[in-house]
Amino acid sequence: MDGMLRRSDVATWPELQRRIANKWQLPLFVVSLGALAGSFFLAKPAPDDFPLAETIRQLDLLIDGKVYAGALRIAEKALAEAPLPPEQLAPVQLRVARSLVLLALQERQGTAALGEKAAGHFQFAEDYGATLTADDHEWWGRALTWTDNAPRAVQHFDLAVAMDGPRLDLQRDALSLRLAQRAPWTDEPLAALDRFASECGDRLDLAFWAVEQEVHVLNADGRDDESATVLGRHAARFKDSDFSPGFEYLESLVLYWTGRLDEAELRLRALRNAHPPGGDLDARTGWLLGRVLLGDGDGRAFEAMSFFQNVIETQPPGPYRVAARIGLAEALANLERVDEAIDAYRIAIDETASADRHYLANRDVLRVSLTVHSDILRHRGNLPAAVALESLNGSLMEDADAETRIRHYRRLGALQESLADHLATTAATEGQPLPAELSEAIRIATSGAADAMLALSELLHERPAEAAEAFLHAARLAYRSGDRRRAEALLGEFVDAFPESRDVSSALLLLGDVRRETGQPQEAVEAYRRCIGDFPDSLNAARSLLPMARAYMAMRPRELDLAYKTLQFVVDDSRVFTPEAQEYAEALFLLGDVLNQSGRFEEAITVLEEARQRYPDDLRLHRVLYILADSYRQSGMALKADLMSAQHVGEAGQMRESAQRRLETARRLYRDLIIEYEARQTPLATIDRVYYRHALLYEADCHFENHRYAEAIELYEAAAGTLAHTTAALAAYVQMINCHVFLGRPVEAAAALTRAKVLTRTLADRAFEADFSPETRADWQRYLDWLERAELF
Repeated sequence: MDGMLRRSDVATWPELQRRIANKWQLPLFVVSLGALAGSFFLAKPAPDDFPLAETIRQLDLLIDGKVYAGALRIAEKALAEAPLPPEQLAPVQLRVARSLVLLALQERQGTAALGEKAAGHFQFAEDYGATLTADDHEWWGRALTWTDNAPRAVQHFDLAVAMDGPRLDLQRDALSLRLAQRAPWTDEPLAALDRFASECGDRLDLAFWAVEQEVHVLNADGRDDESATVLGRHAARFKDSDFSPGFEYLESLVLYWTGRLDEAELRLRALRNAHPPGGDLDARTGWLLGRVLLGDGDGRAFEAMSFFQNVIETQPPGPYRVAARIGLAEALANLERVDEAIDAYRIAIDETASADRHYLANRDVLRVSLTVHSDILRHRGNLPAAVALESLNGSLMEDADAETRIRHYRRLGALQESLADHLATTAATEGQPLPAELSEAIRIATSGAADAMLALSELLHERPAEAAEAFLHAARLAYRSGDRRRAEALLGEFVDAFPESRDVSSALLLLGDVRRETGQPQEAVEAYRRCIGDFPDSLNAARSLLPMARAYMAMRPRELDLAYKTLQFVVDDSRVFTPEAQEYAEALFLLGDVLNQSGRFEEAITVLEEARQRYPDDLRLHRVLYILADSYRQSGMALKADLMSAQHVGEAGQMRESAQRRLETARRLYRDLIIEYEARQTPLATIDRVYYRHALLYEADCHFENHRYAEAIELYEAAAGTLAHTTAALAAYVQMINCHVFLGRPVEAAAALTRAKVLTRTLADRAFEADFSPETRADWQRYLDWLERAELF
């Protein structure tokens, strides 16, 4: 039995009572208890002779003497080594729970982990028959508050009161948890608070707290007019007491809530003058006076800021300093000093995170404040500021409920999209190309809106239709932002994730467009064909035909026939598009283009002439004119080539005349196009610059092919002057050389060659780099040197 705990080693209850009979002996007794605790750690109890009753008495004595750490060591040792059934160990479990909570309260170190541990011991004790006192239920409730299990905590607080009668501080704590909506009410809140105020007796501090809470409950319910009645009912109780100034503050608060700002201001100023600065009253009245002044219009915002600043600078950390910081941020936002407002809000957010929750200063208050002032700035037209405040609100969403987060991301997305639209509209009215900085601002706003819509879609997972709508909107915003790769990924994900959505056909159509624009014509065709195949009767299926034809055209020459068939279907067989539709006009234009690219120039001329007659005012007519001119020119050239195989002189003559007519028609069309371009008041788009350059040269080429060399020289000369900074001028000089040769003018031909060689040397490098032709400066120099050596003239 050596080393084991024996009954003789444990003091009996009468002996312990005698030891503490004289109070001056208590410190010595605590020391002896520590030694006794050590004996428990050094000894193992005998399996058949564990001193349970004496151990429990010893634990009770240690707990009564506030030696909680020693009690824990003994109790946990007993639990670890006592070979007893749970029913017998339940009282020890109960002492462990008590010691844990009381030690944490003593050291002010209640944590979630410690609360879970204590609650577990309390539950074990209760489950196995230990008798819990009112104190036990209070301590169990305290442990549960540390784990943020407010509903169960309040249940135990209520049990403690039911078992032992009024426990005013505990009742106040239970009411506080219910007021914070962390635990359900068992009674109507106002009735419960009024009853508690009546039960407080001479505890005016608790009675005042209850009255203050009643006033705030009424305010939250929009019943501020009833607050005056509540205060009137309790006024006599606080008159001439230490709580009289605080009660006057509450009366001023109700005046502020009911819009009687002038009265509230007068009373608050009098109250501040009657009491020295510093302390809780000074903080309250300073904050409220700032709110009153801020509510009196932007004209008093600076005065309000002075009171908020005073509270911030003179008060210790606490709810009123945080509330004053929020008031300062709102005043700055009203003055549209947005950067300063955001700084103030950020500090308030940090201070709120480290402070106890208070009805004036918590994350809910900050969320509402940021939302309201973002909306105010939106109505004023200050969209960048509105976006900035609502974006900051996002940092408060982590612990918000789902509906609050849904509303936030819906607002944020709408604000950012509105900002992007506003910036784009402003730039468009100025009639100037978008500066890089503005383009980037639009991109950032649109991309941010896409992010918000994606977050919204995720939050709406239990509402599939709304989630799908938000997700597709995010994909469209990504497309608008210019991020085609992201748009493609999102559209593909949408089609897979929301197959039942009514918008799948729209997503497939846009997916095809994105892929076509990013150089993926084959993948684009797959999306369009899926849209047509899965939704054959939808408008989006019909709308997929034209871009699908464009995708086929991009895969030329191997898929030009499929492009032709698709466009022919739109023109001849579509039940959706009539000749009045823009899509029909587009199909006719593209059909002419496809026929031109396929070398079917006669058919192209027929189709394009029809398009020209049907749509004389169409904005795309310049493209029709160019392709039509090219079709006439190439048709004429083809006829000239066929002259070599003409069987009869009469047939050759007809072919020659027809070729000349077609070339002359082409020349006139090129001239019309040149006149149209030169009349433009705005810079030409890239494709129009290409058309213009080719039109200048091809007009002259038509004269050249009809052997009208003198007229051709004039046009080549003009083209060389207009295109003097491009390599196209070199092509004009070469053709001038040819014309002079055919006219028997060797001197003029040599002069044109010299001008071409000079231009080849003096053209800027970028002229060769930007050219669509593969010839380099060296290629041109070699060619012109060869012409000079060939002695052709």
